[in-house]
Amino acid sequence: MEIVSSRLSKTIMLSLLLAAVMVLPSKQAKAYCTCCYCYCIYTCCDIVSTNQYITDAFNDYRQDFIMDSFYKNQFQDKGLKPMSDSLRQAVSSMGLMIGAFLDGYSENAALARVQKLNADTMKDYHVSEQICRVGTLSRSLAATESKLNAQQTVMSARALARNSGRKNSSASSGRGRDNYERMFSFVDYYCDNMDNNKGLGAICRPLGNAKETRDVEYNRDIDFTKAVEEKATLNIDFTDNVLTRDENTVLNLSNFLYGHTQESSRMSSNSISEFSGSIELYAQNRSFMARRAVAQNSFNKIMAMKSGGSGASQTYINNFLSQLGVDAANAQKYSAGNYLGTKKAPYDDLKNASYYAQMGILSKKLYQDPKFFVNLMDTKANVKRISASMEAIDLAQTRDIYESTSRSEMLMAVLLDLEARKQIDENSGSFSDPSQ
Repeated sequence: MEIVSSRLSKTIMLSLLLAAVMVLPSKQAKAYCTCCYCYCIYTCCDIVSTNQYITDAFNDYRQDFIMDSFYKNQFQDKGLKPMSDSLRQAVSSMGLMIGAFLDGYSENAALARVQKLNADTMKDYHVSEQICRVGTLSRSLAATESKLNAQQTVMSARALARNSGRKNSSASSGRGRDNYERMFSFVDYYCDNMDNNKGLGAICRPLGNAKETRDVEYNRDIDFTKAVEEKATLNIDFTDNVLTRDENTVLNLSNFLYGHTQESSRMSSNSISEFSGSIELYAQNRSFMARRAVAQNSFNKIMAMKSGGSGASQTYINNFLSQLGVDAANAQKYSAGNYLGTKKAPYDDLKNASYYAQMGILSKKLYQDPKFFVNLMDTKANVKRISASMEAIDLAQTRDIYESTSRSEMLMAVLLDLEARKQIDENSGSFSDPSQ
């Protein structure tokens, strides 16, 4: 309280002094307070001048009242700290809210990203029906190709045995036995009374023969279209013990196309002599057999490609042909070598789809289905998968074309060799005669 009274008195004195300064001129005020030994009612003798007194008074007022009393005691202790606390709490609260917003935003963005990736995964890895169709139709392709190679090897071995006169073959004793065997098959299976101006009645078996009940198969031993081209799958499987109708037809057709005229008789061990020229003749015959084997290899390959396959895709092939609108009988004819006429088991048992039939579906008939183009309106990932499947099928087909081209080149080489030998035989005398 004493400090407040002292400050209040000083404030009153400062106010009176200001009033006196405003009334008296500054020179008079300065003259009035020049002597420090006189009695001054204003006690200003210790002040050099009135301005200094006023300055000191203001400084005391500012320090004592404003800074020490109001600011320090009132504002700093009671106002600044609570205000700082309030401001700090407000700023902290705002920071917490901003952090909460940022945290919520980050969490929502992460959840949205995860959900988007999940949706993309569900979309991209949801395999379309088209991919499943390609996969199921080509499931047995590799196994069928392996079986194809076995069929081709058997046919090549059988043809070589016939052409070389191997024991127990149809031409083991020469031309006579081979011709008899072919005529026997013709009479039993392929003879048509209408041929030769109805002149074959004496040798054709009459109707009602047990072998004819298999079905009418006239001239199939010489009709490539009817025997081979008509069906995509032939009832051929040389790994079993059943001689089917297609196997019999293919073998007879091969006999007429390759090695039609065999040697009149086979050489015996006694007839082969170094001085008789038989060794050179036998070597020449084997040269003919080699060229014939090259030509017959293409035929064997075609027959093997149409032989029965492994059967892993048989159900899917039949369903696919049904979707294309092919009736059950013709679907079985295409995929299993089914005969539309009379059948006799096990002679005409159905086989599984051939390599030729499966590749025909994958490379041609698959794109004849309108659903193929409808299924292309799918996700980008599935479209890329379909494109990759098409490229794989194209690669397999290109490989087949390459093998076919290689066989054609071998045939062309054989023809060129034969033509060169012909020219040598025709001109060898002219080259050796100096007069020509």
